[in-house]
Amino acid sequence: MDKKTNEKESVVKIILEFIQHNPRHYIKLDIFGKTICPCARCFGFWIGLLVGFILSIPIWLGLFQIQNFILIFILAWLFTVPVIVDWSSVRLGLRVGKNSVRVSTGFLHGIGVIIYFFVLPAGIIFKVLTYFSYEIIFYVIRWRYHIQHYNMKL
Repeated sequence: MDKKTNEKESVVKIILEFIQHNPRHYIKLDIFGKTICPCARCFGFWIGLLVGFILSIPIWLGLFQIQNFILIFILAWLFTVPVIVDWSSVRLGLRVGKNSVRVSTGFLHGIGVIIYFFVLPAGIIFKVLTYFSYEIIFYVIRWRYHIQHYNMKL
């Protein structure tokens, strides 16, 4: 094998590991005769990003002017809330998760991210700092889960 073939195989392997990172919650897809098993929520998220990006193009082209900050802010978060509720309720043991729900909440989250970062009429510093609060919610729930799951004391 030559060096270029090894590099190509390495890149393909890295991409597949990125896509197929969750061995418990995946969906099977047959693409060009090969089966891949992407994480269900991430698959929905990436499709949501793509759809959200395509739907936001008319706004970028100036065909629509949306300057209502509060409306766009609330809309973006409404698209994101289902993934927070789904993930946290499963993580905390309140219900059993399903891949169909993971894909759909991931899809909504992807659209919400596009709305938040590309449609919301605000500066990027504001967007990054406020979106960070979303990550804090996840880490607090993850921390709570680990304390409960591993019988840790505070």
